[in-house]
Amino acid sequence: MPSKMVNSDFLIVALDFPDAESALTIVDNLGEQATFYKVGMELFFADGNTVIRHLQNRGKKIFLDLKLRDIPATLERSVRVIANKYKPDFLTVFALEDGVKAAVTGSNGKMKILNVTVLTSEVRNNVAEIVKQKAILTQKAGGDGVVCSGLETKMLREFLPPDFTIVNPGIRLIGNPANDQKRIVTPKQALLAGASHIVVGRPITRSENPKEVFESILASLSES
Repeated sequence: MPSKMVNSDFLIVALDFPDAESALTIVDNLGEQATFYKVGMELFFADGNTVIRHLQNRGKKIFLDLKLRDIPATLERSVRVIANKYKPDFLTVFALEDGVKAAVTGSNGKMKILNVTVLTSEVRNNVAEIVKQKAILTQKAGGDGVVCSGLETKMLREFLPPDFTIVNPGIRLIGNPANDQKRIVTPKQALLAGASHIVVGRPITRSENPKEVFESILASLSES
């Protein structure tokens, strides 16, 4: 069976750093190969303007992972500001149906709204059911997708349309420490389960050769 090349957009690199200098050093190291980056709360609050401007100037896509949660009116206004000022490709909320609707309205089609289901650092007996219900309400509210563990992705793909975005964090390479992640899968497992994108941070950014690790992950995903 011939192998299929996986687009580099599939692999989102998490810039989980406390300052712009550290984050942009990784971006420069990865060069043209990496095309999609996640900016989380710590980096956004520390120096989001600098990092986002740098990434956009280099033609990179941005996953702004802020997990916004508030009353619908505040969410709508906040998302509108983010859409107009920062223009990310993806933005996360942590919301129920009314909150997702508000975020979608605020985004005005300028970016994808993704709803976080259950954090991959959490372990619960009913995780699969919670993730399923969050995905259903997200779709009903007009959201573009969800963030969930790769362990629940195959289940979601059984009833969600192909264009519904599923992003898997909690990705670890074989032999990597889990750190604070509890519900983890490998990049290949996430791909086979039906993930639209995976988010990989420490296995790449804390390695001795980030570019080599990034390229090896992409190569492994393209193997038949």
